[in-house]
Amino acid sequence: MRLRFRVQALPDWDEDELIRRAEINPFAVVALAQLAAHRRVGDPERKVRKGEIIAVL
Repeated sequence: MRLRFRVQALPDWDEDELIRRAEINPFAVVALAQLAAHRRVGDPERKVRKGEIIAVL
């Protein structure tokens, strides 16, 4: 048996698209959380994105 999976780098995903999909797809929420975690600590947009992720849940 051989399984093949598509691989795509997480930073290549469009965050606006993930936000739209997060309402119906729990994996999009996880991807958004991971993208937010990788932002620099001093980035002011990081806190905004975290708030958006929480609002989706």
